Amino acid sequence: SLAGWLKPRLGLEANVGVWLPTGLGSTLTNVALAFRGKTAVNLNFTAGTGPVLSALTQAGVTTVVTAKRFVQKVPFDAPPGVTVILLEEALAGRNPITDPLALQWQARFVRAFVTHFRDDAAVWAWDLGNECNCMGAAGSREAAWTWTALITGAIRGADPERAIVSGMHSLLPSGEQSGGWTISDQAELTDVLTTHPYPLWSRHTSQDPLDSIRTTLHATAETRLYADIGGKPCFAEEIGTMGPMMGDWDAAANFVRTNLFSLWANDCRGFLWWCAFDQTRLPHAPYDWIAVERELGLLREDGSSKPMLDELSAFARLLRGLPFATLPERRIDAVCVLTRGQDAWGVAYAAWVLATQAKLSLRFAWGDDPLPDARLYLLPGLAGIEPISRRRWLDLLARVEAGAELFASLGDGVLAPFTEVFGVRVRARATRTGPTPVRIGDTTITARHGLDLRLCAEPGTEVLGSAPDGAPMLTRRAYGQGRVVLAAWPLEAQLTATPGGFHREGAEACHVVYRLLGTGIARAIDCDDPAVAVTVHDGRWAVLVNHGEQAATPRLAQGVRIARWLHGGPTVAAHDGAIVELAKD
Repeated sequence: SLAGWLKPRLGLEANVGVWLPTGLGSTLTNVALAFRGKTAVNLNFTAGTGPVLSALTQAGVTTVVTAKRFVQKVPFDAPPGVTVILLEEALAGRNPITDPLALQWQARFVRAFVTHFRDDAAVWAWDLGNECNCMGAAGSREAAWTWTALITGAIRGADPERAIVSGMHSLLPSGEQSGGWTISDQAELTDVLTTHPYPLWSRHTSQDPLDSIRTTLHATAETRLYADIGGKPCFAEEIGTMGPMMGDWDAAANFVRTNLFSLWANDCRGFLWWCAFDQTRLPHAPYDWIAVERELGLLREDGSSKPMLDELSAFARLLRGLPFATLPERRIDAVCVLTRGQDAWGVAYAAWVLATQAKLSLRFAWGDDPLPDARLYLLPGLAGIEPISRRRWLDLLARVEAGAELFASLGDGVLAPFTEVFGVRVRARATRTGPTPVRIGDTTITARHGLDLRLCAEPGTEVLGSAPDGAPMLTRRAYGQGRVVLAAWPLEAQLTATPGGFHREGAEACHVVYRLLGTGIARAIDCDDPAVAVTVHDGRWAVLVNHGEQAATPRLAQGVRIARWLHGGPTVAAHDGAIVELAKD
């Protein structure tokens, strides 16, 4: 323990100085000193040399506890006779996720903390901590699971009634790409999952402007990924733009507004902005070190509100005025099955944006888990020699035989059986050496990623898109009572690495591939603008979210009318949402 480590390093003095910023380190140091029977003298490092030396003299301090990294930023010039203890020496060589002594004292601390505060009415739930998967390297999925089980067990032992919130950052379906921390393991051990969808810090999310469709769908795509694969509620526990150099306040307001409507429409349970106040005048760490931490607030230091706070207030008023307390569940049109070997987050993210543009409402599934029922399945960006097990592949094909539709896009993935399913034969397989234009009706999409697969169509296979030499690139074929569609390049993975690929003027209309899917899905309300998302709830309500820069007009199926606009109308304003009640003529 820290108290035990400090014991031989402290003298007989009653008072010990602490030269640390407010935070976990200073808190634990104060607690450890109390265990040793010492009084902590927390020195004000903003006060200047004279007052600090005076405090040391008055309190009779001959030992000061600090941290090496902190004194590099805020130097402490120890006067003669004062010994400095660096906390790093206590933690050297100890991994907080796997070290037995660290685990022991974490469990004891958590149990004591929860016991002390469990009767406080202000406590709604217990969080494991802020992004604890970033504290240290787990080394294995088993180690990450063990740490989580230890902490959740300590919490539940002291308070079995309240929910436990994960608090983790950037989880994935597979532990191979996430340092052992998986969505399903967190869902097994906690009650509520969380995302921290900052565009600046997450992979693939900061390529486009703050208020463009890729960026404003990040929070929803990631939150649904966690909730769908984990089977637990999930909310955006931390979100923000990271300050005015990411985009001005108008762009930030657009970001907040579209995210609020999108998260709400897709049953993502909450939106918490980080943070309340700007920190432009604080001279200590981390605000002295990192410029991006200083202007994150909803309120300026003079107390005035920024446009983002106004958007939050307006959305809260809107929700209070709706004729229902909870938005009914959205209709699901397709299941996107993520598989081994691929960049799961990148592929899932791009698939979500494409589906949104094509007006398909997705849910996610992990290829190692049992498949949910669906009319349409997506297998995007197949990669490697073992993307999906034989058992799961045959299960999926049985569903297609029974009437479902399957879409697959190929990276370097291998499937067996293949030709019997998709009705194409691989004549040659080589590394792609250049772009291949793919003509699909009046649209051209350029294949730049993946292998150069030279396919030959078997009789009965329809070629929807082809290369200039006529080689099939997008095909469709009946399979039992259902049908299969194959793209011979990894469309989603390619878009993940294409800045502006979803929104910029002149960008290729890649969503037309997804628009060819799900032709049997009845759309009561639609929109020709790919920037507009549409979700339908209980057949009666529809939410439209415009992620683009132009107002858009919805289109109704024959026999359907808009009974009333609860928000918006008669168009969906740019960077805004609309809520309508549908009725039959």
